[in-house]
Amino acid sequence: MRKYYLFIIRDEVADAYKNNLKDLYICLYELHNGKFNNLNYRISLFEQICLSFKVNVINNYFKHLFYIKQNNKKYLYKKNGEVSVMEISYSNIVIITNRNFPYFFNVLNLYNKKILVCDFFNHDYFWLSKQNTKIKSFEYN
Repeated sequence: MRKYYLFIIRDEVADAYKNNLKDLYICLYELHNGKFNNLNYRISLFEQICLSFKVNVINNYFKHLFYIKQNNKKYLYKKNGEVSVMEISYSNIVIITNRNFPYFFNVLNLYNKKILVCDFFNHDYFWLSKQNTKIKSFEYN
């Protein structure tokens, strides 16, 4: 199973890290894992890097499709051997799946082209809009 975290990256940040995506990943990894103890600093840093998801827009889109809605912000997709659960929040989207590229990726790629996908457990990260390119991976020390 894979657990992906999706973040919308601000345009100016995406441009600044265009040639060094690893550093952007490390920053999100440290934010996710609580390396910064000061909550106000973490929130400020997150807001400098990321934009919020429009939860209502995404919910309106998914409620009209063939997904099984578990609650207001969680969806289950089961088809062709794929089982994926997506949980939507303002700060990120979490997808737990048995596939490397779940169907949710195809739909969310239409929502925004600056979505960075991170698998913090396996240290994988990639732009959702470039999902057909090789996934970058590294060991975090």
